[in-house]
Amino acid sequence: MKIENKEMLLYSMNTAYEELKCAMIEYNMNEKEVYFRLGSCLHWIMDCYERVKEIVPEEQKNIISFAGGGE
Repeated sequence: MKIENKEMLLYSMNTAYEELKCAMIEYNMNEKEVYFRLGSCLHWIMDCYERVKEIVPEEQKNIISFAGGGE
């Protein structure tokens, strides 16, 4: 399986994570801003996983299963 736009997916996921960390610091834990950034970060994590789950080893799929992405 060829993964299209791998670099863009990883960039987006990493950027969402960094923005979440910044929101927790810069917005002094503003609940709405942190909630939004957390949702965005989780979206990118799950989007990336959905595109590569066929090549993820079974033992590593258990890490994701708590988020509803496991088989």
